[in-house]
Order: sequence, then structure tokens, then C-alpha cells
Amino acid sequence: MKKLISMTDYVFLNNRNKSMYSSNLMNTKFNNYAKFLTQPLKLEMFVPCDDDENVLEEPIGYEIFKEGIKEGGTVVWAVQCKEYQKAKDRVLFKGFEYSVDCGFIHLDGDNEYQQILYDTKNKQFFNHWDKELKTIQDLVHLDLELTENYKI
Repeated sequence: MKKLISMTDYVFLNNRNKSMYSSNLMNTKFNNYAKFLTQPLKLEMFVPCDDDENVLEEPIGYEIFKEGIKEGGTVVWAVQCKEYQKAKDRVLFKGFEYSVDCGFIHLDGDNEYQQILYDTKNKQFFNHWDKELKTIQDLVHLDLELTENYKI
């Protein structure tokens, strides 16, 4: 399980095994993680969205599609499932859901409740204290779990 961590922790953890890596490789890893943390937040990092950042709902029968059983499905259904899979492949953080009614995404689990408000009109993120969240770095304190889509 990979967790979102601060740049300081990332450098510390990777320097412990410094002898395993060349300094060029270490610098590349550090630079890549720094670039990752400074990325602007997008809704697609939390929930599956199409290319226009419209939240997608899981198509009925999607699990069957994932298992490779495509018989009996329509072409439209297969296209919807492929689009949904493509959108899921862009999600970086586990456990979030989007509420159309309230305009927020949240994480539930292990007696924790994190709420991130999303202003759909201005495409801005806020925490429940009205602090604007602009980059991935702003989420480090939430101890979020990363999906398998996270690659550095």
C-alpha cells in the first residue's frame, strides 16, 4: 500500500537505501516526486471523469466487462465500459466518492472522514475549513492512500 507523503519523508525514506541507487537515479526520483506533488488538483484524480471532467458512473455490468465476458453486451455498453476504465486509470487517490447533491468528494474508512469540497463552477477544491487546496502537496496531511495508477 502506497501513501501520499511529504517531500521530506520521500527523500528520507529513499536516502536510507542510497547505496542501491546512483546519484543520477536518486535525483531523477526526487525530481519526479517533486513534480508529482506540485501538480494542480483535478477532479479526475479522485473519481472517474471523462475528458471534460464530467463525473462518470460505473456502467451496469462493468465487473463482468472487466472479467473479459463481453457476450450479450451491446456496442454502446462496451464503449461505455472502456471509457469508464480509461477514467478509472486516471484516479490517483483511493476511497473517494463524488456527491452531485452536495458538490463534495470524501473519504470514509477506519473511523476517518475526510471531506474535500469541490466548486464545480470554478473547478476549485477546498477542505472543510474553507482553505483552498491547489496542488497534491496540499493533501499530504490527509494521509491518503494512492491507487496502483500512481507511478513515479
